[in-house]
Amino acid sequence: MNKKSEPAPLATAPRCTAKSKRSGVQCRAPAVRGKTKCRMHGGKSTGAKTPEGKERCREAAFIHGFYVAENLARWRQVGAWLREINRKVKGG
Repeated sequence: MNKKSEPAPLATAPRCTAKSKRSGVQCRAPAVRGKTKCRMHGGKSTGAKTPEGKERCREAAFIHGFYVAENLARWRQVGAWLREINRKVKGG
């Protein structure tokens, strides 16, 4: 049986130093160039450093406005109206 070998640059690349919490085994994926971790363990991320960058991250993480304070207040108002209507319909 003939084993496939990795391409030469990948075979000699430094490996990720992240370790599993459960088994303690080191991740063997190639590390991002110039880093000690692979792309899955945070080698690619530099994180937001400036206030502008942090604001961009907050905006990018905003998925929808369902839990925005104005919407929550509107839903509470709708709930109150529905409860009032139900009381009137039921004769209470």
